[in-house]
Amino acid sequence: MVWDPEHKSIDVRGETIHLADIPTAYSKVLDQAKSLFKWLTEGIETALTFPYSDIVDDLNNSTPNYSFLQTPFLKEYRLRLISHLVQSPRFVLRVVDGDIEWNKVAAREWMRKAQELNGCLLFLIHVGSGQPARGTEVLSMLFRNMQNVHRSLFAIPGGLATILGYNKAWIYGILPFPLTYIVSLDKFSDREGEAHPPISPCPP
Repeated sequence: MVWDPEHKSIDVRGETIHLADIPTAYSKVLDQAKSLFKWLTEGIETALTFPYSDIVDDLNNSTPNYSFLQTPFLKEYRLRLISHLVQSPRFVLRVVDGDIEWNKVAAREWMRKAQELNGCLLFLIHVGSGQPARGTEVLSMLFRNMQNVHRSLFAIPGGLATILGYNKAWIYGILPFPLTYIVSLDKFSDREGEAHPPISPCPP
C-alpha cells in the first residue's frame, strides 16, 4: 500500500483508491442493502412499533446463546418474515402434513440475495463504524454468545455497537443509525433457532 504525497489517495495492489470516493461508495452500498432488504421481505411491514431506546442490553451477560434480540417484546418480529414466506405461492409449492416443499428455484434466488445482503452489511459495519480494515475481525463477528466466546454486537444508547476481539485487543465501533435499523431487522428474522414449521431441506 502506497500513499500519494498529499495523502488523498492510496495504491493497493495496483489500484488507486481516492479517499474522497469512500463516502460515495458507502452510500451506494447502503442503498443496495436497503433495496435487497426490501426485496427479501417482500413488502411486509418492517417498521418498528417501539423506540429503539426500549431495547435494554446486558453487556456483561456471557451466557451461551444470549443476545439482546431475546428481549420479550421483539418476539413478534422473530417469525414475521418466515411466516410470510411459508404462505407465499412463489416460494412454497405445497404443504403436506406440516412439511413444506419449497420452490427450489425461488428459494435459491432468495438465499443468494440474502448472502448478498450479508456481504453489504459486513462492508457497511466495518467501514461505517470506523474500524481498521482487517478481514479476520469481520469474519469473527457474532450476534449472540457462543460457548466461551462473547458476542460482538451490542445494543447501546444511540445505536448498535460492535466490539471485536483481535490479537489480545478489543476494537470498538458505532453503527450509523440507518445501518442499525437494517442490521436489527435482519437479525430479528428467525436467526436463533426459534420454533417454526418443519422445513424440507433445499439441496444445492
